[in-house]
Amino acid sequence: EIRRDSDAVVVLNHLYKRTELQKAFSGNIMAVLGAGRMPQQLTLRQALNSFLEFRIECVLRRAAHKLEKTKQRLHVVEGLVQAQAQLDEVIAVIRSANSTAEARSLLESSLFGLSSEQADAILSLQLRRLTALERETLRTEAADLQMKVSELSVLLAER
Repeated sequence: EIRRDSDAVVVLNHLYKRTELQKAFSGNIMAVLGAGRMPQQLTLRQALNSFLEFRIECVLRRAAHKLEKTKQRLHVVEGLVQAQAQLDEVIAVIRSANSTAEARSLLESSLFGLSSEQADAILSLQLRRLTALERETLRTEAADLQMKVSELSVLLAER
């Protein structure tokens, strides 16, 4: 029990001594770091700093990967939006082609200026995706992807 006029420092030291509020133990923190790739013993601060550097590197690599995938998808969606804007011409070119390769090369020509990824996406597009609702969905997806690209670019530029 503690009296009202007890000294706080004495009570705290007594708690540290009699309970497990403060515990000391030794540790051997070994890690393989640096260019030499040899195991070395680290202090707690070094271990925490190296872990934080590792996590930052992982987050940056993941963000760079997501940025690349998002840019690729945005590129394809922009091609689909462009094709839907010129829908009659695109359908006429595809109908006039004798083969898929010819249709792809006609879509990639200067008339439309599409890339091969965009042309492949257009050729694999199902007719049901040509509706007005799907056009709006593609525009919304393009806007969302553009926003995500800007967010990921800001994240990567900060580091």
